[in-house]
Amino acid sequence: MKASQAGRSLEEARKLVEQSFGNYVGSNVMLSAKEELSKIHNEIEMLTSEISGEAIDRKTQKLLPDRAYKQIADLQEELSVEKCVWSELRKRMEIERMSALRPLLEELEGGDLPFMSLQYNDAEGVQHLVSAVYLGKVDSVDGSKLGNMVSDACV
Repeated sequence: MKASQAGRSLEEARKLVEQSFGNYVGSNVMLSAKEELSKIHNEIEMLTSEISGEAIDRKTQKLLPDRAYKQIADLQEELSVEKCVWSELRKRMEIERMSALRPLLEELEGGDLPFMSLQYNDAEGVQHLVSAVYLGKVDSVDGSKLGNMVSDACV
């Protein structure tokens, strides 16, 4: 009867105690989960640092004889140079494409619709079709914004 005099029934008091205990257990579970998550994040950072290019390079240098390591380093440098050459050739190819399209685009000024469909194959050999609209003349490809849109990866 005292429980009802305080304004709460025994059932309400039991529910409040259960809720309070549930909140307490939940907060402990949350703290434990946050600690575990923090440990996992730290482990991920450690593993990521172990697989970085520099870390692999250091381990490779320790494990391989000097001659073998130097050969790998030379091949990596050669690959970097070849990538730059490839990038430059790709830029030139894009400029040549634009130059080759110029006469076709100039013919369109005679009253025909200035729409065309361009077709190309990407590096994986997948064929792509691109619809294009001719909006005006390009006076100079070499010094224009259009020529500069092809990015140079070797700086």
